[in-house]
Amino acid sequence: RSRAIVTGRIWQMFEDPQSSTPAKVVAYIDISVILLAITSVCVETLPTFNHADDPIEERRDNMYYLDQKIFFGVEVACIIWFTVELITRFAVCPNKKRFWKSIINWIDLCAILPFYIGLMVPKDQDL
Repeated sequence: RSRAIVTGRIWQMFEDPQSSTPAKVVAYIDISVILLAITSVCVETLPTFNHADDPIEERRDNMYYLDQKIFFGVEVACIIWFTVELITRFAVCPNKKRFWKSIINWIDLCAILPFYIGLMVPKDQDL
């Protein structure tokens, strides 16, 4: 009985940001992570992070490598948040079948799957 109460509260926290202060915190974190992910993807494409015009090859390669590590770190952090959120919402949802009937859950799954698929595909192999 108490497990059902806890899972119900967690479900409510993720599904209704107005239900409690922790729910508002989760919603703010979620929006912040979404904005961080979008910003990171956009900033990564700026010419500033290309380094192709640096005349010193070693410095150019080192800067590119450092930038890629930073952007990958941001991506990993965001994917971890989205994955934990999706798994938690699924684990505590009152109706698993209805959960997968919601298009937003499929969108969430499709948003994180490419990252995990990319980890499984060898880097030197084309699809």
